[in-house]
Amino acid sequence: MFRSNLLILAIFLSSCISFKPDTKSKWAPLGQAQSVDCELVKLQPGDLELTDLHEFTDEKTKVKSVLTKTRKRNGLTGYSLRKLSGNEVSSDQPQTLSWGRKARYIGQIYIENTTYVVVESIDKDNFKRLEIRDLQSNVVKYSSSRLPYSFYTKALYPSKKGVWILFKSRVSRVSDDDLPVKIIDGTLSDKGEIAFNQKSYLAMKGESKFFGFGHGRLAVFSLKKSKNTKKMGFSYNIIDQIGSESTEYAVGEEPIDRVESWAISKHRDGLVLAFLSGDTLIWDNAKLNILVFDQQGDVLWRKEFSIEGEHVGEPVLVSGATKTRLLLPKWLDSESTIHLLEVGRAEVVDKGYHGVFREGTFLYKGFLGDGDDLNLVFRFPKGFSKGHKICEIEG
Repeated sequence: MFRSNLLILAIFLSSCISFKPDTKSKWAPLGQAQSVDCELVKLQPGDLELTDLHEFTDEKTKVKSVLTKTRKRNGLTGYSLRKLSGNEVSSDQPQTLSWGRKARYIGQIYIENTTYVVVESIDKDNFKRLEIRDLQSNVVKYSSSRLPYSFYTKALYPSKKGVWILFKSRVSRVSDDDLPVKIIDGTLSDKGEIAFNQKSYLAMKGESKFFGFGHGRLAVFSLKKSKNTKKMGFSYNIIDQIGSESTEYAVGEEPIDRVESWAISKHRDGLVLAFLSGDTLIWDNAKLNILVFDQQGDVLWRKEFSIEGEHVGEPVLVSGATKTRLLLPKWLDSESTIHLLEVGRAEVVDKGYHGVFREGTFLYKGFLGDGDDLNLVFRFPKGFSKGHKICEIEG
């Protein structure tokens, strides 16, 4: 959507430095920024490029790791698990994850007090299958029957029957972004099978975000544009099961002219939505909006901040047991910083600016580190490929 042009221009980050008088820009927030500790995620022998990484916590041992996806020098894709201490990824020999030559990592799912990984694998006859695997033992816990080639898995979430499966049916000459997300309810059998009916589904059009809402329910958040007024508005509903009625709640009452980017997360009082409205590149009615609302879509409180004299990238929300924090990448000229806000009870607490970053890349994702510390993942150009750094903000 509108955010695509932001990611091209936004968040030019590559290396962490403390503010110095000879910084190219004299933009005031750079002088106020606190230093942050950044660690490069190093490549293993045989790796050409790190293309993705995901935080993984073993629920039994509470040991944190990162699951890395790399492009090998022989052209193949490889996955491995590497220990994480603070924001430093261990350089020891990683655990190689043997999922097959064309396997694709989908995500993680929490079932029966265990966190599993979801993989879309390709069998010897070139058919797809969904697999739910124990990451430590690399054993397949559940597996589906063969899937059509057009079936493109997006994510899995726990449901009352077993799992919600989110997918798209790919069509030639049609962009994946223009295809609706389909939701089906699959069952998990004692024989280790994932069974579902592909013809019984819900289709979600437009830009939507999803997460599990407890007790097997699925929360769906959508940004929709009115056909009549062309204005935008947020809504969400809670899906209990396919075929049952679900109420769609409007979030807030006033329509919005333009939404650049947005993020949604759980909050101790309900849910929190952060979005950028207007145009943050030319400061045309640009605003940061933060709304905390309950499960019926009623806004408990909201804050609005005007944006002038600085550019803002896509917001990132990181929620823990006691804190919800909003990360705002901001820049002016060629250097940038991260503005940290804490979304508390009926207030937004300014936690200041963190890090000064040079041209290169953007804030990729954020997750909880040790205790209340935050780990921020940055992606930046490295020669003809990409590099990743994990930077730590102390809680």
